Formats: sequence, C-alpha cells, structure tokens
Amino acid sequence: MKQIQFRGNGTEYFKIWIVNVLLCIVTIGIYYPWAKVRTRRYFYANTEYADRYFDYHATGKQLFLGYLIGVMT
Repeated sequence: MKQIQFRGNGTEYFKIWIVNVLLCIVTIGIYYPWAKVRTRRYFYANTEYADRYFDYHATGKQLFLGYLIGVMT
C-alpha cells in the first residue's frame, strides 16, 4: 500500500503565505481567491501518491466570480 507524502518545506510556504496576507490586506480582501489558489496549488504540487503529484486547476478569477454570485444571491 502506497503512502501519501508531502515534499514541500516551511520556508517556501511561508513566502507564499506572507505575500498572500500582504496582498489581501492591501486589496481589502479582494485578492483572497487568488491567494487561495496559490496556496492550494503549492500543497497539491508538493503532495505525492504512487510516484505522481496532484494538480489544482481552478483559477482566482473563477473563485472570485463564484464569490460574487454567492454575495448577490
């Protein structure tokens, strides 16, 4: 039975996290969907199962439009 392995490191994630936090603050939260995509892509790209890595295909624009639709209804 294969195990899931994470191959990322804390320093690399911290860089992504700090940029995401700063951009969310500067844009008053508008950047959040793009930050979510960057974070998920990092985690998926560094997670391995059976010698294969995962991938995340959503875009920030898609999530942002979904949030707008959710707010308007």
